[in-house]
Amino acid sequence: MRYDSGRRADVNDRIRAMDVRDAARVAKLTGQLGYPVSEADLRDRLAIALAVPVDHCLLVAVDAQDMPIGWAHVERLRLLERPPAAQLAGLVVSEQHRSAGIGAALLERAEITARTWGCESLLIRSNVVRERAHRFYERAGYRNIKTSYTFEKELVPGEAASGQVPGRGAIDGSLRDAWEAEADRWMAWARAPGHDSYWRFHRDRFLRLLPPPNGLTLDLGCGEGRFPRDLKARGYRVAGIDASRTMIEHARQADPDGEYTVADAADLPHADASVQLVTALLSLHDMDDMEGAVREVARVLMPGGHLCAAVVHPINSAGKFVSHTPDAPFVIRESYFEQRRYADPVERDGLHMTFTSRHRPLEAYFAAFESAGLLVDRLVEVPDTTASPSDRWQRLPLFLHIRAVRP
Repeated sequence: MRYDSGRRADVNDRIRAMDVRDAARVAKLTGQLGYPVSEADLRDRLAIALAVPVDHCLLVAVDAQDMPIGWAHVERLRLLERPPAAQLAGLVVSEQHRSAGIGAALLERAEITARTWGCESLLIRSNVVRERAHRFYERAGYRNIKTSYTFEKELVPGEAASGQVPGRGAIDGSLRDAWEAEADRWMAWARAPGHDSYWRFHRDRFLRLLPPPNGLTLDLGCGEGRFPRDLKARGYRVAGIDASRTMIEHARQADPDGEYTVADAADLPHADASVQLVTALLSLHDMDDMEGAVREVARVLMPGGHLCAAVVHPINSAGKFVSHTPDAPFVIRESYFEQRRYADPVERDGLHMTFTSRHRPLEAYFAAFESAGLLVDRLVEVPDTTASPSDRWQRLPLFLHIRAVRP
């Protein structure tokens, strides 16, 4: 079938990056490809792939309601035996939307991705019985270069002596591992002045929440250390904590006289009632054990001490706008109350980051504070204050600020 350029352009306008919130629909489409998968399993696999954007590109074609009607997965191959190449790991279009140019548009975007990676070829493996798919790829300029067997062996966990591939960290899907993988990219992202909301408005809004300097301030999830450095410049005595070793290394290099420690926020290396202020600027939602971290905060705080935290607003993490227009509807397709991991790959001004976090409803945070014996005395919902009055993010909050005190 031939596709006219206008029709292809319309389809290309409705191709975007896949994210974890697409999991339910993508799982159904994957079943049509012949590989049944549960929504939960697909969400876990997707989160892991999205955490390594340098080697994976996941795309969806969507309808007018931003619902996926097709997807493509391109992966970079790093092989000793051939020049740089990429592989189309999967491509499927909804049965109701085939022969409309969607598959061709997804394939074209896959090729563009492979070229961007510097690959010399794009490989496609297709089952011998998929004759219609073979004709589709041949029309797109692909040729069959060989017929081969595919062998598989199921690996039972625990059978290997070490349980780990030499030279490669174990992948357990934790948020800690996802942020360790992004540490170098985050350092570049965070240190580009004016690049993100921290510089434009968020830091100054959060600082208004803090009590004056008095005693030790502990910054949880300090990352590469930009907030502790700003606090020190304002007279606070700060100790930074992060679970990522690479993040802490970057923080120490930027602030050799600072105090930075690799530690789990749910197991702090501080004595009871030894800290006057704990800050957690956009870190609680990135922690595997948020409840444990809040309990530890309550333990180390002095009576009258404060926890000041900023999180991605649960409304923000629960849904998304269907387009970039000022009057775009905001849609929550999955349960607001269900906790789930998600990953947002972002490219801006040549910098790339994948933000991997856990959506939690508002009550999850307040239940953790209540259980730890902390009393909330201030709450602020923060929109993008730098946007024009008609911007869509003036209608909904981006972040939530919470200040709590230990009685």
